Amino acid sequence: MKGKIGSDGALYLERGGELKTQYCPFETPAGSAGPSVCGDWCPLFGEPNVIGPGGVHAAYLGIRCGNSRILQFDDFADERGNE
Repeated sequence: MKGKIGSDGALYLERGGELKTQYCPFETPAGSAGPSVCGDWCPLFGEPNVIGPGGVHAAYLGIRCGNSRILQFDDFADERGNE
């Protein structure tokens, strides 16, 4: 699976050949017409465990909401800065 955490902290997964923003099925902000974007601001969103050196990384990412999941990537990028 291909995915990334964008510079904005949002999670993107490859679906139908393109990276698409992932939305939380459990959270709709008050006054909003739609769900929240899934991202690193959520306390249930884990830090990626990147495997191996170099530009293209394999990684595991834990998401602990609803049915806890470990997402496994063979192509993963973390575009957040080291702030």
